Amino acid sequence: MSFMTTTLHALMTRCSTWIGQHPYATVALCFFGIGLLLFWHPAPSRTTPRPAMSLSPLAPSDLERALVERYETRFDALQTQVQAQQQQFEKSQAELRTANETLQQSVERGMAELRQMLNTRPTPPVPSDTTGPVSVPSFRHVAPPQQQRPTQTISQRPQSVNVSSHDDDEEDDTRPTVQLPAGSFVPSTLLTGAYAPADQERPLPVLIRVNAGFTGPNHTRVPLQACLVVGKAAADLGAERATIQTARLSCTLPSGQVFEREVSGYVAAQDGLFGVPGTLVRHDAAKIGMASVTGFLSGAAQALSRAESTTVFSPFSGAAFSAVTGDSTRYAAFAGLSETANQLARYYLHLANQITPAIQIPAGVEVHLVMNEGVTIDGLYADDLSSEPVRYAGTAR
Repeated sequence: MSFMTTTLHALMTRCSTWIGQHPYATVALCFFGIGLLLFWHPAPSRTTPRPAMSLSPLAPSDLERALVERYETRFDALQTQVQAQQQQFEKSQAELRTANETLQQSVERGMAELRQMLNTRPTPPVPSDTTGPVSVPSFRHVAPPQQQRPTQTISQRPQSVNVSSHDDDEEDDTRPTVQLPAGSFVPSTLLTGAYAPADQERPLPVLIRVNAGFTGPNHTRVPLQACLVVGKAAADLGAERATIQTARLSCTLPSGQVFEREVSGYVAAQDGLFGVPGTLVRHDAAKIGMASVTGFLSGAAQALSRAESTTVFSPFSGAAFSAVTGDSTRYAAFAGLSETANQLARYYLHLANQITPAIQIPAGVEVHLVMNEGVTIDGLYADDLSSEPVRYAGTAR
């Protein structure tokens, strides 16, 4: 049986490879086979027909007696099982009832003992109020004595440092920081390509480099060239494009400070449309072809196995069962082949479901990065940058 399965699997693999290489020839062969099945009529057989076979070798009275005895035996066994379960249930109920009565008696005894202890407990004497009012200490007496502070020269030194630091903070707060408004765009480059999957819930990361300063509203420019953006790529199979949403922006400012923040934006191609055009990649065609071939083989083997058997209906219960009336060896071979082909069809369908179509985009593609929401660039101030001939979008903090 294992040799037959291995041979069948090798044959199916060769058929799948040939189907993937010659799809049009495969379709033509399928239509040709369907035409042969529809229009081919076998010549009538001239052999002498065999006499009709009796479906049931037993007499009706014997079959009825056997069925009655069988169901009586089953009913007696079921009745015995029900009685045993009922006795077990009654026994468990009696045990629970006994445990409940014992617990109730113990609780009643405990309550009686507790009630007796409360009744026999002596009452403590009440002291007479012969003394004067008790003095309550005030918070002034309770508070610990204040410790001696350090010398005045030591306490004055941090005051001068704190004042200067506070002035620096106020000066930084009043300086206008650079703002990256919503709708700003910049030419960028995809540093990494990706196979953007069609599953929108599991996008793949891509790395984008900013090639110039952002162009904002009213012809403003925000100098964030050479910054990096991490995006998430997914596939739009209808348009055959990879949609990229920005996730995080990272820059190293001229002061040496590193700026990193989550941003909301998208990527547009050079043609101005949303998404990056790519190549549709599908690897499930061969698996679907193999599932079709194995499914057809399973149905054919099942039909051949049924040709070696006869379906018999019981005249009393109406149940149907199959009886082998032909060659037992051929019936076993066809039945095994049908089951094996059915399992292979399920296996190939499972593989086809696991394969997700994708849009392949190469690295080095020139795109445009567009911001959906505004971002404040902390640490980058407008007065630290050259004001001519470029204008900067600033906001006072």
